[in-house]
Amino acid sequence: MPTTDPTSEHPGRLIVLSGPSGVGKSTVISRLRHSHPELWVSVSATTRAPRPGEQDGREYYFRTREEFQRMIDNGDLLGMGRVRRQLLRDAA
Repeated sequence: MPTTDPTSEHPGRLIVLSGPSGVGKSTVISRLRHSHPELWVSVSATTRAPRPGEQDGREYYFRTREEFQRMIDNGDLLGMGRVRRQLLRDAA
């Protein structure tokens, strides 16, 4: 079984799930985590407002542009992009 232990003989695997908005990424992740609770999910940060039912720190880290810029300046984030004039970046 893969693990997050760097000394393990069976290191973890990185899986990237990508697709356009509304295609069902969250549904796939939810079903995978239900059947494989040992999976970890990276949560991205965004400057967009939460949608109904979204929770800060679960779907995204929802931040103001000022907070987001501080995170960039502090080196807290990885790989940034702009999507529909909003900032999106993966947490380190």
